[in-house]
Amino acid sequence: MTFSSLIFIFAFLPAVLLLYGIVKPARARTVIMIIASLVFYAWGNPVYVILLILSTVFNYYVGYDLAETERGERSRQWIFVGAVIVNLLILGYFKYCGFLVDTVNALLKTDFAVPGLPLPLGLSFFTFKAIAWIADARSGKINPRCGLLSFAASIMMFPTISMGPIDRMQDIVPQIRRPDFSIANVEEGLILFIVGLIKKVLLADNIVDLYNSFRALPAGEVSVLMAWLGMAAFAFQLYFDFSGYSDMAKGISLMFGIRTGDNFDHPYTAVSVTDFWRKWHISLSRWFRDYIYIPLGGNRVTVGRHVRNILVVWALTGLWHGAAWTYVAWGVYYGLVLLLEKYFLIKVLEKLPKPVRVLYTMFIVIIGWVFFSSRSFAEAAATCGALFGGGMHALADSRALYYLRTNLLLLIFCFLGSTAWPFRFYTWTQKKYPVVSAVGTVLLTLLAVAFMVYSTYQPFLYAAF
Repeated sequence: MTFSSLIFIFAFLPAVLLLYGIVKPARARTVIMIIASLVFYAWGNPVYVILLILSTVFNYYVGYDLAETERGERSRQWIFVGAVIVNLLILGYFKYCGFLVDTVNALLKTDFAVPGLPLPLGLSFFTFKAIAWIADARSGKINPRCGLLSFAASIMMFPTISMGPIDRMQDIVPQIRRPDFSIANVEEGLILFIVGLIKKVLLADNIVDLYNSFRALPAGEVSVLMAWLGMAAFAFQLYFDFSGYSDMAKGISLMFGIRTGDNFDHPYTAVSVTDFWRKWHISLSRWFRDYIYIPLGGNRVTVGRHVRNILVVWALTGLWHGAAWTYVAWGVYYGLVLLLEKYFLIKVLEKLPKPVRVLYTMFIVIIGWVFFSSRSFAEAAATCGALFGGGMHALADSRALYYLRTNLLLLIFCFLGSTAWPFRFYTWTQKKYPVVSAVGTVLLTLLAVAFMVYSTYQPFLYAAF
């Protein structure tokens, strides 16, 4: 079950919301959230519900022990390290086992069988939440007396379990215990959900056809224009797919009286790569900053150690996104660019006009998406070659011009949708012409539902991570 499915929108969500609203005691609402989340999680692969429950119970009691039990520092350190290792071993087994076997086979010319394990829904996300919980418990930043039920509801919460955001538990647990459930929040959350649905169904799921058309072409038949159109389509698809999900997750959470953090802030309007990563997948960047970068010493170290810290964090960021060396290369690529900006480019960039800085940022980001989207380094090299005319088929051919002409309006909508202009326009019409705003919202919602009914289902991209 996903947010963009008809059964979720017209059956599951209304039923759970109605039951949640009827029941008054906060503890009963917590139980409803847990049950609904387990049903949501079990919809695709029920067996992994056991893994989710065991992980939740294990991490709660480890955090409780670290925060509440009087132990020596050495003992607490061993418990903390052991718990982190357990979480990482579970993540590694399901997500990276095949990657490690493939790597060993390639290096040693062996032929070990690759395990074909399906990835549990949201494993990377709830594992990172759990590690943050035990790290904060060890450092005394949380109150573990919230109770197992409140903790479980926070970890399992169905709006965020599959793809985040990775909120701090100390921000969510108090809201689970005392949700601000109100008509105003339901209305605001519904609008956020509709915005996300429009991003996903009308933009991401339609622009993907242009990207698929580009990928279907033989390497020798890709013109420079077609390569840039294809990678621009991928950039828009990924953004509207993931930010659409994030808007829906935030909206659903708000309907239940729980405010989650923002995950995107119009990253394609960033004026530097540093600025881009303040605006893209904000909760993940914050997690790596708080639990990897700062413990390594952050930037309060020598230049050499700072370079090491950045490269370690970004290699791990790439590896978190996927079990392939192309993802690691994508992460290291960003680490190197961020180091270049910090030590050499930032003063130059600050003197340039804003449009130039945005174009520079998007150029770097598009090249990054080449590695992110490629299944191998050979494919990434071929795509980069096409972007810059290597083995050039043509600067532009009739095929590329056809795809540009047939997708131009959609590309314009995607460009506008990636800026703050639609939100400003909506706010303005809501104040000046509320009836027009309401009618427009209803029409766009009906259009999105119509696309869901008659179009091929497209899964959320980040669900694979």
